[in-house]
Amino acid sequence: MPDGGRDLSTEHALQRLEDAYVRVRNRLLTKRQPLTDEARSNLFMFISALRARSPSMRDHHAANDAAVLRVADNVKASMQLMTPEQRRNLPLSLPSSGSGIPLEEFRRLAARPFGETLLNQIGIEARLLGRMHLSILVVPPGREGLISSDNPVSWWDPFDPPPSRRPLGLGRDDIEVTLPISPTMCAIATHEPGKDYIDIGADAVDELNMRTLYRCQEIFISERSTLGVVWYPPSPG
Repeated sequence: MPDGGRDLSTEHALQRLEDAYVRVRNRLLTKRQPLTDEARSNLFMFISALRARSPSMRDHHAANDAAVLRVADNVKASMQLMTPEQRRNLPLSLPSSGSGIPLEEFRRLAARPFGETLLNQIGIEARLLGRMHLSILVVPPGREGLISSDNPVSWWDPFDPPPSRRPLGLGRDDIEVTLPISPTMCAIATHEPGKDYIDIGADAVDELNMRTLYRCQEIFISERSTLGVVWYPPSPG
């Protein structure tokens, strides 16, 4: 804060999200109890928070902000080199409505990728996820387990997988959003209605692990020392 104090509102909000998630996991998921609307909402908020705070998302926003600042600084430097008459003759087309962000304010926000805008990002994405159906995929006892990573939330279109360059969005009919919850459970959001709990086999486990590894930035976590993953074949051409 300007006075040297600390604004912990974001940290406290994230702590509340985590506490709500733990209650849902312990009281419902581990006992395969029906998912309530509140439980789904809490899970969607937690999924959104994990994605928004991942290292890859931080780097993504940092790269975009840096590009905007480079352009803004170049424009500012060019303007300073102009004479007053040259500035008056610029063919500027200003928006008729709305407002922008002062350059120094944007610079301050860009320096804090997990700052004031984080909770808004989480809330917006959670509302979009709330239009989808949530299920919990369950690995039967004795099967090899699921892995997690430093970027655990995966957005994936099984009908248009990487190396496709089409942008992914939650409006895609076939998009699947997954979050490994434990070695035996994975949350999945899709646009297709389904049961609250779905038992899966070895092929599905390998598929989910492949997605997690593909989205991993540096570190993945596995309960076993060996890991078998079948990657998608490269696209023709």
